[in-house]
Amino acid sequence: MGGEQGYNQTIFIVTERLVMDRFVTYLAEKFIDTTYSSLRGLFTPNPFRRPDPSAWWLTACPEDFFAIPEAPPQLNQTIFRLGALGTLSRFTFPSSYQSPHPQNNTVHGVADLRPSGDARAALIFVHGHKMASFLPLELFARRVIRNEFDVYYLALPYHMRRAPKGAWSGQHSLNADIEGTAMAFMQGVRDVRALISWIEQERGIPVALAGVSLGAFTCNMVSVVDPRPKAVVSLLGGGSLAQIHWDGYQMGQIRRQLQTGGVTFEQLEQYWSLLSPQNWQSRLPREKLLLVGGQYDPIVTPDNVRKLWRAWKEPQLLWFPCGHVTASLYYRSIGQAMQTFLQQALKPS
Repeated sequence: MGGEQGYNQTIFIVTERLVMDRFVTYLAEKFIDTTYSSLRGLFTPNPFRRPDPSAWWLTACPEDFFAIPEAPPQLNQTIFRLGALGTLSRFTFPSSYQSPHPQNNTVHGVADLRPSGDARAALIFVHGHKMASFLPLELFARRVIRNEFDVYYLALPYHMRRAPKGAWSGQHSLNADIEGTAMAFMQGVRDVRALISWIEQERGIPVALAGVSLGAFTCNMVSVVDPRPKAVVSLLGGGSLAQIHWDGYQMGQIRRQLQTGGVTFEQLEQYWSLLSPQNWQSRLPREKLLLVGGQYDPIVTPDNVRKLWRAWKEPQLLWFPCGHVTASLYYRSIGQAMQTFLQQALKPS
């Protein structure tokens, strides 16, 4: 495929009984955006902070910025459910990056493991910004689990049990604190890479990655610096992390805070160049990459998804007639697409 013509020929999927049009999606997304979950950001202190112009990371290469120790982390697991389909356990391990918040420096997650080590591969699945539960990911992953995959749900920095006392999930991970956001993103990429190291050493099976929204940006940048993942699924991820603020994320609050501080979109793009996959090439061949976008997504817009698609030499791209949050209504179809793609991508050569 080539250019815009190739983009227009990209596969478009509608397999659910519910088909949302642009107007219905707009109303649903606006309603969600005005709930307490989004409004609470309006009642927290403005975190705006410009980075120090001499900060090392502003001129670092991705390999240095996202570097991890050679040895895998010490991972602790606690089983909380045994069943015929597998074992559910909570896991923790120390993050290789030590942030100013101790609660954030222990990585948390849930592992859904196949019985008796029967898994033929592992999937690390990473959530989106502000998510406070792994439940949405579990809906998407059901078919993948039935396809004999171990699935590891990993909490990003400052989310869920990693949120400092008194903070809401994700409050410190994506905001107008330019350097703070960069460090949180860096820590997330390093944490995913560390878990890959542990799985490869302890389980000895191939590892694939999947992420939703902020988790998709994270997994995509893992693939820029790490050749070990065998496949990557980017759900609602785009090419530019800075772009989502200028497209109005969190009711435009973060954009206004940045603009009040004198930061332009072009400057933020430069500050966050290491956080934007469109600036770098994935180490995976394009047949090992799957992009999934929402046709009416107001947060990671189709144009943002298209930026990554073009930058990464037009890998497979699937569109669904949904917005950002309303993509969960298509969990069956998206889960089926993930299963089909991963089955093919991890097929022994």
